[in-house]
Amino acid sequence: MQIRKLERDEHIQTRPIYETIFPSDSKSFVDYYYAEKTKVLAEIDRIEKKLSNQQFVDKAPEKVVAAEREKLKGYQATLAGIEDSIRSLSKK
Repeated sequence: MQIRKLERDEHIQTRPIYETIFPSDSKSFVDYYYAEKTKVLAEIDRIEKKLSNQQFVDKAPEKVVAAEREKLKGYQATLAGIEDSIRSLSKK
């Protein structure tokens, strides 16, 4: 079995599964969750692509590359926070 990150359109397709597993969550909460998580995932993907471009890393000033790495860490932390919040809410 191969594990991979879902593409943005695949992530949206998981909503019916989420709604089945967590039927007590309000529509507005699920809308917020999917909107926020989708935005964060898109930013992570954008920055990862930028940092994987060797030409960008080689030509950009070190401050710029470092700033992108810090942004990536921040978005990854935000994503972890969103997922932790969902896990903690689902246990209640």
